[in-house]
Amino acid sequence: MEKPETLSSDDPLVRDVVELLRELLHAFLMASLPAWVDLQLTLPQLRTVFIVAHNKTSSVMQVAKHLGIGEPTASHLIDKLVQAGLVDRSEDPMDRRRAIIRLSQGGDELIEKLLGWEEFLGGWLHKVPEEDLSLFQRGLNAIMIEIHEQTTLDEHQYLEVTHNHEGD
Repeated sequence: MEKPETLSSDDPLVRDVVELLRELLHAFLMASLPAWVDLQLTLPQLRTVFIVAHNKTSSVMQVAKHLGIGEPTASHLIDKLVQAGLVDRSEDPMDRRRAIIRLSQGGDELIEKLLGWEEFLGGWLHKVPEEDLSLFQRGLNAIMIEIHEQTTLDEHQYLEVTHNHEGD
């Protein structure tokens, strides 16, 4: 099945959609601003919370790799987040030398406050006529397909470059 014809990035429809998405994102950011202002984390701690949230479970080594820091520093960051009630650290049943890092309930609540699209949009989407909402869903699905395809290509290119440089 061939893809339908696409529009150029300077097409008025594309520009209008980009502007509407910009307005939507701005409204969301303004709604979540109090949570960001009240945040009592350092940037490395916040990055760690997002890494753990993205991965669902992580190890100290994975966190260290993502942040580009040593494992002792990553372990210290994780300890601070455990003390703050944002992550849980448990022993890996398969390898007792390895710790498993997960978001705690407090971490889940923080992510929801900072990135709570569901609460923000839920109050508005149910007011949109079903036909319009269905078309919006169709458009978002098409965008996500393109994003996933590009992300997959970028990951493959990254892996190829990394693999090719391992022999250097």
